[in-house]
Amino acid sequence: MSIRNGGNGRWKHQEQRIAHALGTALIPNTGVRRSDMEAGQYGVEVKTMKAIPIRVRKALEQSVEACEKTSKVAVVVLSQPRVGKKPLRLVVMRFEDWQMNNAPGGVAQGK
Repeated sequence: MSIRNGGNGRWKHQEQRIAHALGTALIPNTGVRRSDMEAGQYGVEVKTMKAIPIRVRKALEQSVEACEKTSKVAVVVLSQPRVGKKPLRLVVMRFEDWQMNNAPGGVAQGK
């Protein structure tokens, strides 16, 4: 058991839950670099953390609170400028919101 991640159980369980929610299956590890799963046009990589950084959590909470009044989907874009390269941008939203609006097998709101 790895001290760092508490063994395989926690992250493997999360991967299985997310694959199930997306209506797909995990891709077995064959030593070739691949996504954890594929769902429609998405190659999905799942990372389980002990805690999401506070600044990211707070940004999402702020977006969720603002969007609750307008029935919009809360999205946070984290951007890191990189000299000589395209900026690195990470889109963060609640999985359930994404799943309901975009994920393969998701049910669009209002339908």
